[in-house]
Amino acid sequence: MKIAVITSSYPRFPGDGAAPFIKSLAEGYAKLGHTVYVIAPHDPQVIDGELNNLVQIRRYKYIWPQSLSKMGHGQSLKGDAKLSGLSLILVPLFLVFGFLCLYRVCKKANIDIIHVNWVLPNGPIAYCVSKLLKIPYIMSLHGSDIFVSNKNIVFSKIARIIINSATSITACSQELMDSTIKLGGEGKILLLPWGADPEIFSPIFYSGELREKFLIKENEILVLAIGRMVYKKGFDVLLSAWEKIITKFPYAKLIVGGDGPLKIVLEQQAKILGIESTVKFIGRIDWREMPAYLATADIFVLPSIKDKYGNVDGLPTILLEAMSCGTACVASDIGGVPLVIKKWENGVLFPEKSINELADVLFLLFKNDIIRSELGLGARKSIEDRFNWENVSSQIIELFNNAIGLESK
Repeated sequence: MKIAVITSSYPRFPGDGAAPFIKSLAEGYAKLGHTVYVIAPHDPQVIDGELNNLVQIRRYKYIWPQSLSKMGHGQSLKGDAKLSGLSLILVPLFLVFGFLCLYRVCKKANIDIIHVNWVLPNGPIAYCVSKLLKIPYIMSLHGSDIFVSNKNIVFSKIARIIINSATSITACSQELMDSTIKLGGEGKILLLPWGADPEIFSPIFYSGELREKFLIKENEILVLAIGRMVYKKGFDVLLSAWEKIITKFPYAKLIVGGDGPLKIVLEQQAKILGIESTVKFIGRIDWREMPAYLATADIFVLPSIKDKYGNVDGLPTILLEAMSCGTACVASDIGGVPLVIKKWENGVLFPEKSINELADVLFLLFKNDIIRSELGLGARKSIEDRFNWENVSSQIIELFNNAIGLESK
């Protein structure tokens, strides 16, 4: 089967953290014996050579000078909440050049199926190519796309047309699924949690050197949180809980990895709370180093929230990667998280924005290393048994086969 994967985010260079899960999906199809083309926007930081092992990558330029390329790769939304003014201006160019690239690839390579990631902005591109070349497409939703689709009546109508024309749709959370059904996806949508690679993300990558690098002693508990510094990640909730924790557990350390528009605000919050000596903001982590960070942490926290604009994550794959590393995970009971975390079996859930309950859970885990160990073992097993990219890719390939079969009738 020949598959075209269209996406607005894709790793631009080795170690890039821009949607590595799309790369995992595409490579999963290739490992199952299929020919895969990835169509993604160009970016000034692109170095595709070392990435092009299992799949063929086609980047399209849509604006000159290239320094103005601000569509995709997490750059289109301010704080993941509002479309930037430049993005609104770039949309027509993005759609036109994206269409031309996908059309050429599909026609030249005789593509059998198109896999669309994010209904907006990639859906209109796939829709037009599908109609012209009579190629079916399935679509995967990730969170911010449905959020944008519901921002105004124009976006909503466009999304409805694209959803209705898709052969199948996958959603990684119940909320995403419900929102899509309201736009016309009933009867064609599959609730499908994402996965992790248990070989890449493994407990064996525990690093004593990493603890030494950050001056964390053996008797000190290391808590890790990673993500873009935007509202929906809920890092402010974690810092507020940390203020309560550190008074009773002064030997604990918190590392917050990632970059984004709120990084300075969060650093200031830590100073105001008087916890800056126990919190380290380390910026962007090279994705190749991520297994070591996740395996070395004693506890991983995902404090996601629904922000004041209504935006919420679908299912951050960083959580699944932490689980794969056998690390005890604590996460907000929101989005697709309850699909993979079973409370006190392979992790712990707490109500979103609940500072006190998050603090209470961490208190308990700090005091009991046996519970931490059991949660880590349960998390690792759930990735090995179910939530891995081989299983996810296989399920989507079934949708591809069904779509092609329907098209041929």
